[in-house]
Amino acid sequence: MYIEHLDVRSILRAKGNPFKRISQTVGALKDDGIFELRTTFRPTPLYRVLGKKGFTHMTICLGKTDYLTQFYRDTEQPRFVVDLRENAKALTDSSFFDQNSNENNGQNNDQNKLNAEDILDAIKKSDEQAQVMVLRDDGVPGL
Repeated sequence: MYIEHLDVRSILRAKGNPFKRISQTVGALKDDGIFELRTTFRPTPLYRVLGKKGFTHMTICLGKTDYLTQFYRDTEQPRFVVDLRENAKALTDSSFFDQNSNENNGQNNDQNKLNAEDILDAIKKSDEQAQVMVLRDDGVPGL
């Protein structure tokens, strides 16, 4: 299991359409992959589009214009996966942020740093009921 991150907030703020990048990322996703998308709004248009491709989703609100959605396959119980493994891409990794974005311009920007506590806190405040799965280096997934 792995998480593929994509942040399209800067594209959306510039009134662009990130659908091509989203489609490319989803198209390259392996069966055990989770697509994690960071947007400026709840991406309800994608729920139906990716639902037709067999994806379920969970969205959490991180701020007024900051949403994190995970799309995953083949699960009946909604869940949100937090990957704490050492080799996992961190949410603060530059590959997570849009390359045209000012969100990660090489400076230490605390507004964009996410860690497990941030995500778990947002899930607690969410109106969606979901399990949280934590991936750890010892191979034992935590709930």
